[in-house]
Amino acid sequence: MSIRRTPQQRAELVAAFKRSGLTQHAFAEREGVKLTALQACIYRPSRPAARRGRPPRFVRVENDAPALGVRVQVGPDVVIHLGAMPEPEFVARLVRALAC
Repeated sequence: MSIRRTPQQRAELVAAFKRSGLTQHAFAEREGVKLTALQACIYRPSRPAARRGRPPRFVRVENDAPALGVRVQVGPDVVIHLGAMPEPEFVARLVRALAC
């Protein structure tokens, strides 16, 4: 069974680990904490409560600037210049074809 820690408890655990000078394994063993739980506190800071459980929000970005074209460089000797911004599907097909 996993133990739910508050953001404050997670921060205190990480601070105590940093002060200890021990390895993660030794600290977890000394404190009776699972190593993976300690590592989760260290490497995955908790999200703010307002964001938990919500899907990420995406914002559509429009660019009103005129298209300057595209330059695709394949290795040191081959450069392809396209006069206008192509559709993403075309770019994907081009990249796949050049990868062969």
